[in-house]
Amino acid sequence: MSRAHLPYLAKAKINHFQPSVSPLLTCQMLAEDLTIDYDWLLPTFDLIAMDDAQIEQWVYDTVSTGVSSIRTQTDRYLIEHHGVEKVFTWLNAFVKPES
Repeated sequence: MSRAHLPYLAKAKINHFQPSVSPLLTCQMLAEDLTIDYDWLLPTFDLIAMDDAQIEQWVYDTVSTGVSSIRTQTDRYLIEHHGVEKVFTWLNAFVKPES
């Protein structure tokens, strides 16, 4: 999907959109263009590549768009790349006040 498709979701009576990992969409685009609920994913491969500050910033930036829900995932890749602690950083960013 691309940004041009977004207005058609509500017209199709879709009430929630989950774009997965779309290279043509950003969370900000969804915030600006959708009138329906949507969520945003932090994929494992991105989570692994981020340091703690980047993970926290991702959470703050994403929450500030008005997203309906945010998620990440755990999988074999995460475990094999020692990313479990990064999931805790991601979770804790939701309760840590922004500096």
